[in-house]
Amino acid sequence: MLIRNFTQTGTTAQVLTLTGASTLYFQTGSTFNGNVTTTSPGLYMNGSTFQGTAKFTKTGSASEYSSAGCTFNSTTEFIVTGIGALALSNTGTDTYNGNLIVNSTSTGGIWFGATSGSSVLASGRTITVGSSGFSSGDLRLKGFIQNGATSQVFVLTGAAQLHFSAGTVFNGALTTTSPTILLNGAVFNGTTSFVKTGSANDVGSGGNVFNAIAEFTNTGTGVFNLHNTGIDQFNENVLVNNTSTGEIRFGAATGTSVLAAGRTIAVGGTGYSNGWLRIGGMLQVGATSQNITLGPLAALMFNNGSVFNGNVTALSGSLVFNGATFNGSGNFTKTGLPSDQASGGNTFNGDVEFTVTNTGILYLHNTGTDLFNGNIRVNNTSTGEIRFGNTTGTSTLAAGKTITVGGTGFNTGWLRISGMTQVGATPQNITLGTGAGLVFQNASVFNGIPPTSGSILLNGAIFNGSGSFTKTDATSDAGAGGNTFNGNVQFINTNTGYFYLNNTGYDAFNGNVQVNSTSTGEIRFGYSTGTSTLSAGKSISVGGLGFATGWLRIGGMTQVGGARGTLHVALARLAFTGGSVFNGDVTSSSGRLTFSNAKFNSAASFTKTGTANDSGTLINTFNGNTVLTNSGTGILYMGYSGTDLFNADLALSSTNTGGIYFGTSGGTTQLATGGVLSVGPSGYTAGPLVLRNFTQIGSGMHNLVQTGSASFQFLTGTTFNGPLTVVTPSLLLNGSTFNAATSLTKNGSSANSCVGGNIFNGDLTLVNSGTGALTLASSAADDLNGNVLFRANGYRYFVMNNNFNSTFSKNASTVGSTGTVQFGSGAGRTIFDGTTVQQFSTDAAPPDVRRMTLAMTGGK
Repeated sequence: MLIRNFTQTGTTAQVLTLTGASTLYFQTGSTFNGNVTTTSPGLYMNGSTFQGTAKFTKTGSASEYSSAGCTFNSTTEFIVTGIGALALSNTGTDTYNGNLIVNSTSTGGIWFGATSGSSVLASGRTITVGSSGFSSGDLRLKGFIQNGATSQVFVLTGAAQLHFSAGTVFNGALTTTSPTILLNGAVFNGTTSFVKTGSANDVGSGGNVFNAIAEFTNTGTGVFNLHNTGIDQFNENVLVNNTSTGEIRFGAATGTSVLAAGRTIAVGGTGYSNGWLRIGGMLQVGATSQNITLGPLAALMFNNGSVFNGNVTALSGSLVFNGATFNGSGNFTKTGLPSDQASGGNTFNGDVEFTVTNTGILYLHNTGTDLFNGNIRVNNTSTGEIRFGNTTGTSTLAAGKTITVGGTGFNTGWLRISGMTQVGATPQNITLGTGAGLVFQNASVFNGIPPTSGSILLNGAIFNGSGSFTKTDATSDAGAGGNTFNGNVQFINTNTGYFYLNNTGYDAFNGNVQVNSTSTGEIRFGYSTGTSTLSAGKSISVGGLGFATGWLRIGGMTQVGGARGTLHVALARLAFTGGSVFNGDVTSSSGRLTFSNAKFNSAASFTKTGTANDSGTLINTFNGNTVLTNSGTGILYMGYSGTDLFNADLALSSTNTGGIYFGTSGGTTQLATGGVLSVGPSGYTAGPLVLRNFTQIGSGMHNLVQTGSASFQFLTGTTFNGPLTVVTPSLLLNGSTFNAATSLTKNGSSANSCVGGNIFNGDLTLVNSGTGALTLASSAADDLNGNVLFRANGYRYFVMNNNFNSTFSKNASTVGSTGTVQFGSGAGRTIFDGTTVQQFSTDAAPPDVRRMTLAMTGGK
């Protein structure tokens, strides 16, 4: 049915109802003065005038594109109940001088200005949703111009979609609610409120201008995308709200927006309690401060080229920074449980502060690069973490700037600094609480760094300035290593936990190293498979705080060059382990002392002062002159279950009851050719000197004089190939071999019963000048193959071959004795079995010989 150039005279109401496949055309030149009500499957509106109220219902499945040119002078209502779209003002202009009402109950929808057309809503008039509702289909407003500033409110429901497109202008306040909202090039001169309620993701292309306050709310599960590819202009404040799991995105793809000078983006009155707020490509003009506060279940992302010139304060459950620039200061607080992985690419030109208040992890520049041109402050009030550059990401801290702990403190959780490079040499002072942990890793470079933290892990960083690392908590920290220390460095442990350095990797110490411990914790270099080098001319020593308790374990460390390394570890514990090599002189004093696979290529002096017994393992090598001193009550075991090699002189001192024991648990000791065994400068005044499995290689001469309450024990497996002179208060001979001239003098008051089993292949002088008895061969035979002089100058017994036989291959003498030397007090027998004439000589104090056998083959 086509109506063209049709003029109604009078105001009688008109009702037109078409059915089936029919189409109703209102064409050019037609005028209706009365109310018009129409129903038709197809409907075209092209150039007609409606003076009364008009109600148009489209029921069909086809979409009709009206060219426009219509004037509606009273209230006008459009209803779509079919699947075909009602497209109005497709190429021309429609004018609405009365209120406009829209309804759609099917997928057809109503389109204003489908292509180049426009629509004008007269001043004081409104566009609203009618009583049938707009529950399905699209409401598209393109080229739709509101005259005047009347407020507009329309609510779409169900599966409906609301489009604001190019050329649309609203001058009054606008409040809209719709499952889907697309903003594609409209101008809003009044305040606006857009509420998205649906589950679909809406991708607005942008190109909009907001000249008054704009508020965006998401109550559904879908994404509300703004200016996805175009540019939005926000000339007033922006408010955002989210009460569901959906998102609001500014500039999701290549789109950008401008926030005018003096304007802010903030959370509205409904709150932002859930979902993501993603701010991408937003440029703030001017330097107005921004404050964005989201709930603990919500998430905030600064994304893709956003630039904020004012100070920014943001609080959110999740925080992600992916390519934004902050020219003012920044204060960012993460309050939620999830872990946030920011890709990086951000620039912070002002001071910035990061705070974690929950158990989630705040990742910064996970894969990209962040630039920090101001100071950085970090805070943590829960067990969460702050991570700089967790994987391949990097960052730069500008010259003169610092990373420090903020006013809230960092008392728990981890601070992980990875891939950060400090420009310049400004000292850094990072002080974390005893419940917190600090990690430097992945090629971080610092030129000045003295941190304090409960836990400290050093996993692949470079420190060019001097550094001081203080560990304060009771947990054990295993730093992997891979670090380079180009300046002097100090390690401090103030609690009971272990401080592991280069546990599995390699550390390079190019400056001096100092260690301190004020509690029972340990400092360990190279505990597992890790190694390290100490550069030529540098030393490892104890710092000003001392090392009063705990272990210092030096494993896998190689000292390059020949600098002196001084380790004064008063009352503490020192272990050389894991293949450590020292090329310079080493001096140490420690409560405990162990050696397990270490090498010393220069002079070394070790003093043990404590009460515990200490034993080492594996192979230890001492290539320089070595002094071992025990001034404590605990035993110093050497060559305990491994092998100790002394390739130069060895001096031994003991000034307390501890003494020095060699080879106690199956281990061996070798003194190389040219090496001399002697008593050290502190003397050997107390405690045993026990030699088991101790072998002298070569024929050097040894002279050892003990005093006080010291004792000397020659035990199984010990061999001396050079001349030996020993003076001791207490003497035990239990299974050793002496291949050169040997002089042994006992001058103390204790009674010594020797097991026997000794072999003397050189001449032997054995003197008892003390008040205690000396008894030989109590449990095994002795074999004497050189000339023997036994001299009793004391007041107690001197008994040879007490219970077991002793064989004499050359001359025997007791000349010079003032007391009696007794041969064979028990079942032992004196056997002369030489191959030449043998003499048994005596003088004023004759011996007491009880059992003798003359078995010589060369005369008697």
